[in-house]
Amino acid sequence: MTRGYHLRAVKDSSEWEACFKAISFPHLMQAWPYGEAKEHAACWHVRRLVFERSNTPIAICQVLEVRAIGLRLASRINRGPMFLEPEPSVEDKENVYRLLRAQSRVITGGPLLIAPALPATEENEHILDGLGFKRRKNTGWCSSLIDLYQDESVLRARLARNWRNQLRKAQNAGIVLEAMSSTGLLEFMLDMHARNMAEKNFVGPKVELIKALYEARPDDFLILKATLDDEPIAALAVVGFGASSECYVGWFGGSRGRQVSVGNFIYWEAVLAMKKAGRRWLDLGGYYSSDKFGHFKQGMGGNEYRLVGEYLAY
Repeated sequence: MTRGYHLRAVKDSSEWEACFKAISFPHLMQAWPYGEAKEHAACWHVRRLVFERSNTPIAICQVLEVRAIGLRLASRINRGPMFLEPEPSVEDKENVYRLLRAQSRVITGGPLLIAPALPATEENEHILDGLGFKRRKNTGWCSSLIDLYQDESVLRARLARNWRNQLRKAQNAGIVLEAMSSTGLLEFMLDMHARNMAEKNFVGPKVELIKALYEARPDDFLILKATLDDEPIAALAVVGFGASSECYVGWFGGSRGRQVSVGNFIYWEAVLAMKKAGRRWLDLGGYYSSDKFGHFKQGMGGNEYRLVGEYLAY
């Protein structure tokens, strides 16, 4: 039953931001500027929804849609809906996803591909299965959150011993850091990112999307660039949103950077920069627990989380 529950569209950014700021663990893909960037760089249509119980907001969701001649052909939700309560009740979760599921049954609605912002638990899997969502991908988004409200000494003590030793080595190597939101550093980051994808044959965020995300809200976009003896050896783009921030895209320039553990240096500087900026969380960005980069991020002593996976509704 959805009695007392309903959803409505939101077009006012101030209303959306008010709800967004109330969320304990927000996700970048649900932030208003990210929706703007997807509209401008990838030609998606963005629809923003608020779910209410007895006229009180309990969740929000940013939906990306493919449209033609005014009709919705397909929809995509990445890491949403997000609940305003950190631990929503089963009833709230069921009714929010029931309302969302009903959207895909509309004749002109098209299929819905969704990666829910729900932890990977049996309860959440049971809710989705019971509402008719079809599992598409078992492996969900996995990442780690650094609690920036902890003292710097505590954050450093939580680092794995080897990670901390490599950080000390990097800090003694003479690495020079630039940290700003300038267009010059942005262009450098975009160039290195494009080369990195081509050379290593992987698919990351598109250059056009990163640029559009920067342009949507440049003050929330920080680029860290590390150099050694005037040679660039690493760069990392960190995006702020609500109470949180995320390491969005990085570049690490080969053997010289590895020799001085520049990855440890630049990720630690991201922690300090976001702490100074007043963010509550730093999301280290997605990873696989079994790979080398996953072990590296796990060494930072954050709170690891894993989402439920991807589903399809039609």
